[in-house]
Amino acid sequence: MLAGSHLLFGNALALSASSTPLSAFLTGLISHHIGDALPHIDGNIFRENEHDDTFLNVKQWPIKLWVLFLLDVMLAVVVLKFTVLSAPEKIGTSWRLLFFWASIGSVLPDVINFTNLRELLRKTLLGKAYLNFHKNFHFKISSKSRKGKIFFAFLAQSIVLLLSIITLLGIVAS
Repeated sequence: MLAGSHLLFGNALALSASSTPLSAFLTGLISHHIGDALPHIDGNIFRENEHDDTFLNVKQWPIKLWVLFLLDVMLAVVVLKFTVLSAPEKIGTSWRLLFFWASIGSVLPDVINFTNLRELLRKTLLGKAYLNFHKNFHFKISSKSRKGKIFFAFLAQSIVLLLSIITLLGIVAS
């Protein structure tokens, strides 16, 4: 998933189940890995093969990946603006704190992956283990039956996003 999808999914889960900033952060972090394990759309649709890691360098992203990324983030901003962030009477300081920490947890693994933090973590045993976990846990689209898998990934991610949006709307409405 891209950042916006992780934000929506992570906040839907965390705001439904968390009562402390730590639990919101951990729920966001766990939701990231659940989302990455599910079939989804991200840089994987532009890979030549499932072992191609060039998309980890944002300087090498093709224009179409930047467009996908920006559309994804814009969707998340619009949905969060009209749900969680637009109901100040329902969402007090504690909710804003949960939202903040769930958001950090839900995008942190990719922030690590796409920045110099990845290189810093590779120098430690625990960091290297985490990076391998994140890479191996991630859904991959192989070149075999590629078009069918991309369609299935798009469909699965659309369902996750729709359920996340419905959940966020339900939280704000309650």
